[in-house]
Amino acid sequence: NGVAFTAWVREGQGYISLITEDNQHARAVLEKAGFAVKEKPAVVVIVANRIGSAAEISRRITAAGINLTEAYATATGDKYMTILRSEDIEELYRALSSPPE
Repeated sequence: NGVAFTAWVREGQGYISLITEDNQHARAVLEKAGFAVKEKPAVVVIVANRIGSAAEISRRITAAGINLTEAYATATGDKYMTILRSEDIEELYRALSSPPE
């Protein structure tokens, strides 16, 4: 199942970034359909949809000195979800997994 996606066109070429629950299955289906697939790890953060949620995530990333390469987010009801990518995905995960200071 797909969790989130974003799509864009660059220099006449279409791209889709998918966040899935089963990457192996998604890869197999997409490759069978003739799509080129490249996996890139991401950190998915789901928090309460309240004022300051995005700012808290941003503060933690900044405090850890991490540069993001990609970010997108959505909110629905009481949940806020952001998908983040960085060259140092493990450090990003650690910064967002540890209790806030």
